[in-house]
Amino acid sequence: MAAKVKVKCDDCGRKFNVKKLKKKQVKGDIYMNYFACPRCNKEYQVNYETSELLELIGKREQLEKDIMAATAKKDFALVGTLIAELQKIKDKIIRTHKEIKLFFLKE
Repeated sequence: MAAKVKVKCDDCGRKFNVKKLKKKQVKGDIYMNYFACPRCNKEYQVNYETSELLELIGKREQLEKDIMAATAKKDFALVGTLIAELQKIKDKIIRTHKEIKLFFLKE
């Protein structure tokens, strides 16, 4: 989390800044990113992630940089190839998010 976010706790009403997310293992390779109220410790989930999801996000970020570099070099054939690869990675990220969501709906 790059910037501070001001929030108000739903339970105790305290206003506070979220400066950094906390992470805890939920089950197996699934981790929850969250923040908690400093007064009453109510947890607010932000998202869930797995090592596979983090790897895919890293690949996506690298492809985005590669696309910018290829665009700057005017290598549009490479840009097209990289964009197609990027779309496959984005689709896989969406599927992985859905799998994580389904995991929690089953419980």
